[in-house]
Amino acid sequence: MDKVTLEDYDKRNSMRFEEGKQLIGQIISDFPTGIFPIILDVGCGSGNLSRAMARLIPHDTIFGIDSDLGLVTLSENKNSTPETISYVSQDISQPWDQLAPELTRLAGHVDLILSNITLHWVTDIATACKNFEHLLKPGGVFYFNILGIKTIPISPKLQCLPQKRIVSQITEMVSILYRNELEVRRSELFQNRWLYSGEELYSLIPIMYKMCYNLINESEFLKFDEIEQEKVREEIRNGVHAAYVFDLENVEENYVVASGEQFWFRYDSFTM
Repeated sequence: MDKVTLEDYDKRNSMRFEEGKQLIGQIISDFPTGIFPIILDVGCGSGNLSRAMARLIPHDTIFGIDSDLGLVTLSENKNSTPETISYVSQDISQPWDQLAPELTRLAGHVDLILSNITLHWVTDIATACKNFEHLLKPGGVFYFNILGIKTIPISPKLQCLPQKRIVSQITEMVSILYRNELEVRRSELFQNRWLYSGEELYSLIPIMYKMCYNLINESEFLKFDEIEQEKVREEIRNGVHAAYVFDLENVEENYVVASGEQFWFRYDSFTM
């Protein structure tokens, strides 16, 4: 992680935190008298959602898990962290025998797993879901939301970016869950928008670029020369801007960089 304070991180992730609060609200609605002794927050980031859960959901222990050691360290050092929260630096998509002992010793004992706007970054969703199945106790529950990655135009001669429609992404995720013996009781797609300042564009958009860069077929990409590779990156950047960033006054028009103080970030997410 680049050097950043928790305040900076939380500012550029305000939408993510709001989505997480809605996920907590859904859990409370589904289990109004529920008690979850052991909770995992997968992709905890700065720990702000872990701390919110500590206030709102009856529990004994919350484990905040993130693959970014820098964020985990910052979260551990935050003065307001309740004593019931512990943080673990871990890529949850690693094979079971490579997970931290703090996690493997929880096998079959976890009451609730929550993952908020995280799983689209996971390199091996199937392995992650298999790990969740190992961790959950009988009757344990798994709540998550995930960004749907929009398709963007790429020149046919530069095509090295496998893309799927949002509906196909949902169908694939449901299939992975069932293959790993995780029953799907809810699957909802939301089309949302979030108001950001023009200044926040410069910290938000590179994250969206990276999300698409991660989809590049590396073997196909390496067949291009340096000029063509940069052209692919440019088309991704332009495509991300066209797909996600819209004018404050006219949501059908793209936001022109530095043209105003605020813009709409339009995104799809699905919750299960």
